[in-house]
Amino acid sequence: MKVLIVATGELDDRKTLCAVRSLGRAGVDVTIASDSFRGRSFHSRFGKKRVRLPHPSNDAGAFIDALKRAVEEGAYDVLVPTTDRTTVLLSRHQAEFQGIASMAVPPVESGEICKDKWRLAEFASEIGIPVPETFSVENEAALDDILKKLCFPVMLKPRKGAGGVGAHIVHCEDELRRAFRQLPRDRDDVFDFSAPLLQQFVDGDVHEVNALCDHGEVRVAMTQKRLLRYPNCGAGIYNESTDEPDLVDSAVRLLSALGWHGPVQVEFLREQD
Repeated sequence: MKVLIVATGELDDRKTLCAVRSLGRAGVDVTIASDSFRGRSFHSRFGKKRVRLPHPSNDAGAFIDALKRAVEEGAYDVLVPTTDRTTVLLSRHQAEFQGIASMAVPPVESGEICKDKWRLAEFASEIGIPVPETFSVENEAALDDILKKLCFPVMLKPRKGAGGVGAHIVHCEDELRRAFRQLPRDRDDVFDFSAPLLQQFVDGDVHEVNALCDHGEVRVAMTQKRLLRYPNCGAGIYNESTDEPDLVDSAVRLLSALGWHGPVQVEFLREQD
């Protein structure tokens, strides 16, 4: 089997490196496609070839066209996106690759919901999964009204984002106003700071369900607890495997309702006793 891993050239490419190593050790013929070859995964001995692509954020059409040519010329069986930007684009353009190569990416609408923290909070609440009180802050006038309804500390986070970028725990009104004014107002497929969210702070630990789904059916799942995060509100860098069937049940409810397809990680907060 020939697999084309579709990445971007970030120096921090842990997910890509894990995919390259795991597939290579299993005897799979692995090629890595990216806009640059700066990351560690592009120098792994398990990568047989490298393919240059345009950056997906600069020209999405050129990226998809170049990727289709690479798949057809290399006769790859499977595409594996490993970054937010490549996953979003392949989800939107998956119909164009039917009959050319297989991939496990979510339906477009499900992907759009999960990239948008506001929409995801609403969706989870509608199907009975508890969500901290959440508000979208359009401007400082809206912030004035919301402050009357929240107790500190609170979480300030971008509406779209990853890796804890732009997320703050704030402890008073002055701190919140400063953090709000300092947020950029940029927005794209992965990050959106234009209307940040305020969310009631939950004093607890992050627990996660890692799963693999087949069109909404969870085929395998495992749970873990984050012991260390980087940055403070960011991704787990040291995790402990756990046995938490109640979290798996909640994740199954969410992923089934979304019709999720492919790998996924669902994050939960457990309040301190």
